[in-house]
Amino acid sequence: MAYTVKFKAGEPARFVRLLEVLVEGTFTFQATVSGESVVLKPVRLVAPKPYCGQHPGECLAGGPKKKGRWLEWDDWVAFHGVVNDALDAMHADADAWTNPAERLAQGKKMFVRKDNRRRVHFEWEEEWDDRLSQGVRVWNPGLDSSQYS
Repeated sequence: MAYTVKFKAGEPARFVRLLEVLVEGTFTFQATVSGESVVLKPVRLVAPKPYCGQHPGECLAGGPKKKGRWLEWDDWVAFHGVVNDALDAMHADADAWTNPAERLAQGKKMFVRKDNRRRVHFEWEEEWDDRLSQGVRVWNPGLDSSQYS
């Protein structure tokens, strides 16, 4: 999943250096700086843990889980907080979003920061997936201004 931070003014390379310090020991990422944008890809955990998917909310799948360094719901929300902490510390004028890999969210932006305000409420909704004949959880993309502070 691509993670993009677009600066309206500022120093993208300085942001990458600060973020590297803030995530040390918890997350890893590769950063590409292009003009006013920074793309982080892939974002991973330093230490592997049981993984069952990027779905929001509690896990409904039973049985053993494979170990991996992929981020789950709580991990992503924690990473969003670190990104916003770095941008706040810089007093950066920037927007941040991810491009979720989930089938029902593909092609959408999931905002983490918008109009220089950090997102503080990360919610999800249950939607019906005809292909799977079951409900699936879809992250709220963060279009409602009440989700930001």
